[in-house]
Amino acid sequence: MYEESSVFQDMRFLRFQLSILPILPYCLGLAFLAVLASHAFLLPGFPITHESPGPGVINSAHWLLQVDKNVMTGSIPNWCPDEFEAGVPCFNYYPPLAYYVAELFHLCGFMLVDSVKLTFVLSYLLSGLAMFFFISAITHNTVAGLISGIAYEYAPYHFVDSLIRGDLSESFAFVFLPIVFYFACRSTQGSTNNARNAVLGGLFLGLLILTHNITAYIVLLVLCVLALCHSVSIRRPLPLLSLLLAVFVALSVTAYYWIPAFVELKYVNPGVLALGRWEIFYLSLRRMILPFPANWNGQAGWSAGWASGGIESPLTLGTAGLLSLTFCVPIVAWKRTRIVMYFLSTLMLSVLFASEVGWFVVLHLPFGRFVQFGYRFLIIGAFASAALLGLSTKELGHLIGSRGWCSRRRATGVLSLILIFVLLASSHQYLYPPAGYMSAWAANNFRGPDHWEYLPQGARPLGQAIPDVSTNAGEVALVRKTATHWVAASKSSTESNVTFKIYKFPGWRVYVDGAAQEMLTNSSYGLIQVEVPQGYHMIEAVYSDTFPRLLGKIITVFAMLGMIAWQLLISSKRLQGRVSVDV
Repeated sequence: MYEESSVFQDMRFLRFQLSILPILPYCLGLAFLAVLASHAFLLPGFPITHESPGPGVINSAHWLLQVDKNVMTGSIPNWCPDEFEAGVPCFNYYPPLAYYVAELFHLCGFMLVDSVKLTFVLSYLLSGLAMFFFISAITHNTVAGLISGIAYEYAPYHFVDSLIRGDLSESFAFVFLPIVFYFACRSTQGSTNNARNAVLGGLFLGLLILTHNITAYIVLLVLCVLALCHSVSIRRPLPLLSLLLAVFVALSVTAYYWIPAFVELKYVNPGVLALGRWEIFYLSLRRMILPFPANWNGQAGWSAGWASGGIESPLTLGTAGLLSLTFCVPIVAWKRTRIVMYFLSTLMLSVLFASEVGWFVVLHLPFGRFVQFGYRFLIIGAFASAALLGLSTKELGHLIGSRGWCSRRRATGVLSLILIFVLLASSHQYLYPPAGYMSAWAANNFRGPDHWEYLPQGARPLGQAIPDVSTNAGEVALVRKTATHWVAASKSSTESNVTFKIYKFPGWRVYVDGAAQEMLTNSSYGLIQVEVPQGYHMIEAVYSDTFPRLLGKIITVFAMLGMIAWQLLISSKRLQGRVSVDV
């Protein structure tokens, strides 16, 4: 794409070498360093973060419990029955993929808190490996891939996401950025595989949407600017068309999530997320460039960052950002390769959007206020600076070799050893465990905070203890209760109103003796209520699909079937071509 030579022509993702053995030591090294970077999640207990602000309060484990309750009923996680004690539709709006991964650990026998911690560890491991394969593929140089993988694993913003903010979804989003950008590069080569690469890129962009939709929005914003600039420079619309195809695929495969989230947004309180003076969370250039905040001091720094709402956090590009910008000067002056310029542009865009200047632009974009924190653009900066550092390692090695001072291979090797030492030495302050760390007992006896943005319109928090099911006349008893299906038995000599401790929200339906009934609303708290005639009756409250949810699922299923059929068709044509050549 962006290289004058054929640097992209022979890329084979995960197959750039004939054997796995030559890259096995690099993968094992990255795995060890990922465990070292995330070792705070391998200790007993749980770190105190924004999402887990006190002993026994662990939001990620609480949401994993809600996912597990839905999975146990055989339904796609949507309704969180324990929020506000009456349930809210968190996963109708919040992307759930990271919690699906954590649920796999839980189904394998791990405790809920341990499953969350292992998912954090996995985010470090997979993100490092994804970056390693990406840079190794586009440079044909595993050493460059190793440098980028280490820089990406040890990006300061990754530590902020996991150890200060405690954001499981955004931390796991690090995994998909190298893959999305890989296929974004491949889809603009001008070859016959452009459409296939755009489709695969769209599939991984869809996974990013399901992991953290705000990060996907940020990535898409940067890709749009890059594709537009590339289309103008080559005077062809190929980059924009490839991106449009990728976005179409991503929206198709994630339709089951975003269609109901968008259509049913009016039933909750999303305005809570858009309130506030978000401009204070956009950063100065000096702060982004310096490797550490002025008052950062290891273990106490985590506590200071948490207590100040993240203002004292290491919201910086770190050593990798500083080194990559420094190395780009001689590289650009020596040989202005398009791939280096591409990632340098990506880094500059992330700095621009995260800066105090960029907040005005972002806040005036569609849905821009939902980005909330301008420093979220540092995830793009972490990716771009790590990629640039690997590319710079190779290019500087070639530059030194071309001067005749030593061989290219030796220059690259020595430079890589120096960079690895500098990266690890400069990151040692991030490896201290947080000062605030709840005990194992408190972690395993957790509860979750309530999320006001997902409280249904017209609902109010319960001001007093209310039974799961109640009636204004006669008797009523709860027979069965799951996340999405409640059954009660009612007996009364007169007509009565039975109230379930469930907030009224589209999708809930009530049945009396198997016959659908009109669903009323408890005027005090917005709970589900139904009129029941006299006598003995069985009453059910069932959470089912609305039309937007059903439509989204149908689109997703057909999109996946279409992709499978298309891939089979391509494979059959390739097989026929090989047979004809052999004949």
